[in-house]
Amino acid sequence: DQTGWNGDWFPLPGQAVFDREKQRIAAVSRAPGNLDLFVIGFDNHVWSTFWNDQAGWNGDWFPLPGQAVFDRENQQVAAVSRAMGNLDLFLIGFDNHVWSEFWNDRVGWN
Repeated sequence: DQTGWNGDWFPLPGQAVFDREKQRIAAVSRAPGNLDLFVIGFDNHVWSTFWNDQAGWNGDWFPLPGQAVFDRENQQVAAVSRAMGNLDLFLIGFDNHVWSEFWNDRVGWN
């Protein structure tokens, strides 16, 4: 591990772009040496990218599996890791219910 802050900000790899005025990123660490980022994309699906201490940043953002869509301008993803190797995501859906998706390192996305 490096000590102190990096010398400057830098863009993450990939071609995906987001709306800096409306969209919000959720960040979580599922295990030591891992970071996962989530955002609702322009297609209203949840998108993700990740970093790990072996390979660095993933090459690009990718949409999570599933058909559910959300409002990128008003909704936000909440992300938590309840145990090492687990991710849980939560959003309030168009029906005003809380929706969830999960990932674990044994089976992948729900």
